[in-house]
Amino acid sequence: SKTIRLKYPKDLSPGPAAYEPYKPMGQERMQFVHLHPWKKHYMCLSAPPFPVRKNPTPPGPGYYDVVDFHDPPKHYMSNAVFVSNTSRWTGNVHNKDVPGPASYVPTKKGKQSFLYNSSGKWVPL
Repeated sequence: SKTIRLKYPKDLSPGPAAYEPYKPMGQERMQFVHLHPWKKHYMCLSAPPFPVRKNPTPPGPGYYDVVDFHDPPKHYMSNAVFVSNTSRWTGNVHNKDVPGPASYVPTKKGKQSFLYNSSGKWVPL
């Protein structure tokens, strides 16, 4: 068939590329109906907003001069909550009689019953 389907008018709405956020808007003159022709101000409790200034463009690559750092060297600073300079390890590191972490052998406890018998003793499982 030669019927044109789903034909929409082209001027229905602007396309996605029609948005220009940095285009300056034209200033419209404010008309105050309640003012007399010879008055150029009005009584209000809040001032009209100031126009937003454009931020300056940031400097590009190669703008900064890289210099050698000749200040005194930085010292270790603790990252503890209260910035204490004391060591956190209080054990005797040089004592060879203390067993290491590999000598720890955990034991698994057996099951325990949570039932009482008639005489008030634990019922074994």
